[in-house]
Amino acid sequence: MAVPPHLPWRAKARASRVPGLVGGLSMARVSAEVETASASELSVLVLGETGTGKELVARALHALS
Repeated sequence: MAVPPHLPWRAKARASRVPGLVGGLSMARVSAEVETASASELSVLVLGETGTGKELVARALHALS
């Protein structure tokens, strides 16, 4: 489920099917990317600073795949 670009950021955050990811427009974009990546057969490498939610993204990718 892609998040329509015209929704306000709060609606985008609520529209996400990705468990554990909450926040503004940036997290809505991450959620959309997670949903897109989980639908593919490709491997995904999650990179980021300490404390940015890499483990949440990895768990969401696993749960949605």
